[in-house]
Amino acid sequence: MCCPVDGDFGRLKQSLENRGLSCDCILCRAENKYGKTRSSLMFEVTSFLESHPVKQITAPAVNYAIPADLVEEAENFEKSLKETYPARLFATYDGASNKINGMLPTMGMARIHEWLMIAYYRQPQRALGYAAKMLTDHGYRVTIKAANGILTLSGTNCILSTKAVRAIQYIELVCIRASNKPLAQAARVLAEEMYTTFMGSMAGYKDFEV
Repeated sequence: MCCPVDGDFGRLKQSLENRGLSCDCILCRAENKYGKTRSSLMFEVTSFLESHPVKQITAPAVNYAIPADLVEEAENFEKSLKETYPARLFATYDGASNKINGMLPTMGMARIHEWLMIAYYRQPQRALGYAAKMLTDHGYRVTIKAANGILTLSGTNCILSTKAVRAIQYIELVCIRASNKPLAQAARVLAEEMYTTFMGSMAGYKDFEV
């Protein structure tokens, strides 16, 4: 059975219902309490991404900056999508202190974060930041200490996907270009580990490609 886990909860719920199923996981409970749809917003995002695919935006990225109006539009989509994941419903809390320690998966934001990650090709810190956001979208808590070559992930409610693997591979790529070999190596290890967990083996593994 294949059900979409891309942030369009209405479509996921309908897909499950068509099979006579329902889900009461912590993420579905949060979505049900939210009670609104982000489908139309995600449709707008999809239209934007199809009109400005990453293959086109990265072509001039080596020598030129990405058009500021496109980046601004993408960042506005990011803000609008973030509002559909209110912390009061989607935050996770530390049991002892009851302080927020992360977020449930916010998969509806992953695609626009991927676009922005690549758009900031020439700004390594921004690129790393958006790669980390992509992993956060999957429910991971991310620690990146570039100076110490440390990259760690933890996530009780995480979702595995090829996009999460791509985010880590992109971290590796950015670090290679920045001559940060320790962090690049840490990213390589994590990417291979996640890919193997998701796919069952390293068969078909490829380095980052747009």
